[in-house]
Amino acid sequence: MTLQSVLAGLRPGDLFSTSRSRSPENVEAARGRLAALFDTVADLPEHEDLNALERRIRRALDEDQAAYLARRDWRMLPYALWHRDPPLVEHPGLLPALRMKLKDGGNARRLLRNLLSAYLRAFDPGLPRFDVIARLIDEHRFKMDEIWRMRVDGCQLTQPEKAPHAVFLACIRADRPPEALEEAGIDPDVHHGILRATLLAGTQAIERNFPAGRWNAKAMDFVEGQIFAADALVDPELRRALADAYLRPWLNGDPSDGQLKARIQDFMLRRYGDPRTKPQRWTGVSEDARSVMRRWLVKVVLDQFLDVIDDVVQSAMHRRQWKYRREFWLAYFRKDSIVEADVLFGPHCHRRSRQLFGRDAPCAILESDRNRPVFADHAVLLMRIGRLIIADWSHNACWCVWRDDDPRAPRFGRSRYLGSEVYRERGRWSRAHSSPTSYTWQDELRDLINAETGIDLHRREYTVQ
Repeated sequence: MTLQSVLAGLRPGDLFSTSRSRSPENVEAARGRLAALFDTVADLPEHEDLNALERRIRRALDEDQAAYLARRDWRMLPYALWHRDPPLVEHPGLLPALRMKLKDGGNARRLLRNLLSAYLRAFDPGLPRFDVIARLIDEHRFKMDEIWRMRVDGCQLTQPEKAPHAVFLACIRADRPPEALEEAGIDPDVHHGILRATLLAGTQAIERNFPAGRWNAKAMDFVEGQIFAADALVDPELRRALADAYLRPWLNGDPSDGQLKARIQDFMLRRYGDPRTKPQRWTGVSEDARSVMRRWLVKVVLDQFLDVIDDVVQSAMHRRQWKYRREFWLAYFRKDSIVEADVLFGPHCHRRSRQLFGRDAPCAILESDRNRPVFADHAVLLMRIGRLIIADWSHNACWCVWRDDDPRAPRFGRSRYLGSEVYRERGRWSRAHSSPTSYTWQDELRDLINAETGIDLHRREYTVQ
């Protein structure tokens, strides 16, 4: 019976479960179905003492007794090739003995599929003699079952420099990318090396395509889902690579597609958080990527501040006043003058922000102390413009300004602030929001910012239409 005739009679559920779970039970069930159909499932080393195995093989090679190794030792030998340092694969007797064993028609087939499985498990072109093992598998692939020859050739598995990208393309071209891994013979719970290399190739492809205006939602879903499949065990290098791929392309300009920016921004906040308040989750991420996220957070914070205050301000007088402040700060934002921002919320505003923007939205809690009471619906927009740090209070409070080298100036990226830390007694300059319709406070603050930073605005840029 040919492979084609076997496959023709299969229904989708005969081979792959409709469940996307990778529980041990589902993995074993899938493995059993494959074994029954193709007899191509490799031995796995989970219950093998690889240290003891490596010592036995090394001793046999040292004594020129490899031919007398137990049959099981030969079957499991591939998993010991790079297990310890120095790696067994570099022993001068190993490759000649392995080549000889692969010529043994009776046992070569099982050894070969174990060798391929171990190669996919350890996949790393930087490993010693890795390319030699790849060529050895390729030279003997005619001994494999037809399904495995198709997999090896289709995804170029024995070409280390091409395999990760080929597997990645196969996944994103498939209707269900995780199933494409199974179809390529890659078990994510076993073949960690090739999966890791595939995901790294995927992040690189995504990063290359972003500047050209190309993005693939399926590719993003695939790398995100695989990298964060087990939150507690996320590979640090993959985590860093994904953050860099998503953010570095926008160092000198944001995506023209607002949907893409929103997707990246929401994902980064959910999985990585604010780089200022959760720096441990950004360990190893490039400074370029961090700077892009900090710049994007300015708009996130500004939207929160403006929208939450719009939502909680009840009186008509306050609403009239508020639209003038909205235009004033948006004018500085449009000029890219606000380089860092935090929003500080009293208890009611904090709860409302969570309802409007979700639990991952970056905002700090504003608390009362004996020098400055904070009402439940108070909020403070804390900004850096040039060398100045500015705190703008909601409602009938004030604006306060410090130079950034002032030891009394508030610092960014904290989760909690006391009211007195960001109020007028601590500021070098402070005024009430007087006569907004005459642009009195706006002109005064604009002139101060201009004098201290050289950043200027014309009144028409913040005039309310």
